[in-house]
Amino acid sequence: MDHLQSLYNSTIIQWPLKYTPSFTSWLTHHFASFNALVHSKLTYHAPNLVVHPTSTVITFLFVYIFILLIIYELILHLGVKLNWWQKPGSEFFIETPVHCAHIYVDLHIMEKHEDDDPKLEELTIEEKFYKFQTKKSTKYGSLIFHKLKYHLEFGPNDYDPRDPDLGTTLGFSRSKTLKLFKDSKIYTEDLNKIPLSPEELILVHRKKELTPDLDDKFLCELDVETGNKVDAFVVI
Repeated sequence: MDHLQSLYNSTIIQWPLKYTPSFTSWLTHHFASFNALVHSKLTYHAPNLVVHPTSTVITFLFVYIFILLIIYELILHLGVKLNWWQKPGSEFFIETPVHCAHIYVDLHIMEKHEDDDPKLEELTIEEKFYKFQTKKSTKYGSLIFHKLKYHLEFGPNDYDPRDPDLGTTLGFSRSKTLKLFKDSKIYTEDLNKIPLSPEELILVHRKKELTPDLDDKFLCELDVETGNKVDAFVVI
């Protein structure tokens, strides 16, 4: 008995007991206020739904079921978005990404300075992306002396044989962009055909660099969707 009495007198037990009446009163007050608000709105917009006590109960039942469903869906999708859990039935219904049919590529040809800024080595990919476009950059060039625009369309012959349903890989897109650049007048005449490998073509999508180690990935797996724009950089 002494043990039960000490447990009852403990803070863990007394704290909920202390605040339960206040919380119950607060909840009852707001619940009644919400019911009154809903009832007034229904009386004004749809009086037939609350003309009889039975119809009022049924209407309020549907209102609260609808609210609970919205809360459930919000929590469900938020948890899926944050990778806390998976969608119900995901083990049976596997979502297949939609392959990318075409993309737009803005190719920036940039001049590299001889004086490197060691501080830029510590920047994140997103910060480097902004440095690409600023005149103060010394590591990745301060002068964008030309910008080319390409529209890459992918047909069945361009799809990866490993899984044609997923379309084209990042590596194929990188190589195709570089080939178009090497066929341009700027490369053949102005740049005197300087040696360039696909790994030297820097691709950035949504402020994130698509590095060469991702070249085996399909575009749809990298969130590159049909009609998206990808920024490409060649540093000379």
